[in-house]
Amino acid sequence: MADRFFPNDLPPPFVAETTLEEATSSQTPTPHSLTSLLSLPYTTLTSKLQVAALHFKQS
Repeated sequence: MADRFFPNDLPPPFVAETTLEEATSSQTPTPHSLTSLLSLPYTTLTSKLQVAALHFKQS
């Protein structure tokens, strides 16, 4: 979450507070995440996007 300059008045079940260490440790890249797609070479990325678009068009 963004830095706050006011206290969190909501009860804990509504908004869970996480520290920076918890947030960065829990962000393991998944095989289908946007960052893993963007790290692919251009031709591989475009072919995957084309296959997904054609599949979406057929449905």
